[in-house]
Amino acid sequence: MNKIYTLLICTLLLCLQSCQEKHEESDYDRIDNFLSNELGFSNLDDFDMLAVINEMGDCMNCNNSFSKTMAEHTANKKLLFLISTPGTRVDISEYIDKGNTNVLYDFHNHFKNLDLINRSAILKFKHVALDTIIEIKADNLQEQIDAFNAPRTSELN
Repeated sequence: MNKIYTLLICTLLLCLQSCQEKHEESDYDRIDNFLSNELGFSNLDDFDMLAVINEMGDCMNCNNSFSKTMAEHTANKKLLFLISTPGTRVDISEYIDKGNTNVLYDFHNHFKNLDLINRSAILKFKHVALDTIIEIKADNLQEQIDAFNAPRTSELN
């Protein structure tokens, strides 16, 4: 009889332990929660990519070139923009007050608190999950600009 009570208590304790374990959020869910809670935006599922423009990293020329290039794609309704800079070191004038519903503003760069990127980047989503992060650096800047401007990237126009 004591074995049955011991087994029952152990089972009960294991059940309580598993119920108390926190479910770890996916990176996609963390982004979605940030956009919802911080910016009041709740349609991340409608987008294939997120272009984050900020003043992080060691190449402000890269960030400025990236910002300028990406501004040409604001009409793409599958591309969401997050402007995570006040615009003191990176020119964001092409995004301000244009009325684009796919451009969000995080002027104090609270997005960096998610610890997903260390510079301006493109985040690609697939099946409601974060699939790829492409950080913009001096050694891949021209490659990324060429990719976005190439005719084969018709999905971005």
